[in-house]
Amino acid sequence: MHRDNSRTPRQPSLNRRTPVGLTSKTGPSATPHPLAALVDDAASAMKQGQWEVALRAYRQVRKALATRTPRGVLGMGATCLHRLGRYDEAEAWADDGLGEDRALLAIPPVHTEDTLRQRWTGDPTPVISILCTTFNHERYLESTIRGFLSQNVTYPFEILIHDDASTDGTQAIVRRWQERYPTLIRPVLQTENQFSQGIRPFELLLKRARGIFIATCEGDDFWIDAGKLQRQVEFLVENPDFSCSAHNYLHYNEANLTVKPFYPTRTDQVLSQRQLMGVARLLWLPTLVFRKLFDEMPPEQRLSFQGDSVLTSFLGTFGKCMYFESMLGSVRRENAFSCWSPLTQDEKEFNRMKTWMALVRMHATRGNAQTVVDLLSRVATSPLDEARKSALLNELLEQHPSLLGER
Repeated sequence: MHRDNSRTPRQPSLNRRTPVGLTSKTGPSATPHPLAALVDDAASAMKQGQWEVALRAYRQVRKALATRTPRGVLGMGATCLHRLGRYDEAEAWADDGLGEDRALLAIPPVHTEDTLRQRWTGDPTPVISILCTTFNHERYLESTIRGFLSQNVTYPFEILIHDDASTDGTQAIVRRWQERYPTLIRPVLQTENQFSQGIRPFELLLKRARGIFIATCEGDDFWIDAGKLQRQVEFLVENPDFSCSAHNYLHYNEANLTVKPFYPTRTDQVLSQRQLMGVARLLWLPTLVFRKLFDEMPPEQRLSFQGDSVLTSFLGTFGKCMYFESMLGSVRRENAFSCWSPLTQDEKEFNRMKTWMALVRMHATRGNAQTVVDLLSRVATSPLDEARKSALLNELLEQHPSLLGER
């Protein structure tokens, strides 16, 4: 949710360091210095939004190095092609860079609508509502939808897709899939951007959802385990004191084309309500299934930057979470097209602080004193400069003077 792309994307913050394999050092395996300079020039062009100029430079490097081209060069070339709207070419560059790792991102075969419905028993009313928010996800959305339709699940489900007035071909993709799955896919296709008007697309879908359980995934992430939905929902059915379940995932960095599990230990664990409310572990949307215990998010969400954190913390007020760390059920992309990735580290920390402050307000209002203490402790250890931190804290204390006793 922090990656709501309905905001105008900023130019990516690019690392100008020369990719591995393009050093100017001498030696038998060294690449001539001019190629390193060419990559630096390409990075500078990208900072200025000169995508064609940068792409020409990356093409020269690729032509010179052939199969020895570093992944970072191919990843940056794919980013340029994406910016130019040449999505098939961008995917081809990314596939070449990923090599054998591409198999890690494979999506199971999709089922027909008839096949999916035949697995359901009894009342066909949706038990699960899959919520997907999109904006300018033409390059990615096919994978997202295929992940939904690959699920081996015995519970009836519906797929709600909200597009926030994309300017690319996202809506055409949604319409095409809805024609193939008319009883499963329920699109909400906007003609005017809702997020820019202060309306949260996620909440629009939440209000429309008919399921007892909510599964979430944004339009640039995708599911790769055909059994993930069944496992998560079955657990919640059998354990009513849990508000949600989540799982491990593959983190796919599109800039350097790396794919790796986010948590390496693979040990399933229960996250307590205190851990959830204090966001000791963030529940990313492509991993999450929760009970539909509310129709709208708390008002403090509008004061935060990271919607994922607010949702995680809010779910903690209803119950525990089962975290299936042994299950790599989805892929979360890190790319240059979100509202988070392009930020500087200082900007990210400031926005984290804004989110912590919003959560403190939320739990102070609800009387969750221990969580207020936990969150204020995180605020105290933030590396944000003291002047900006004090300004945020003073604003918070003006609204909730009683917090002086919690610190």
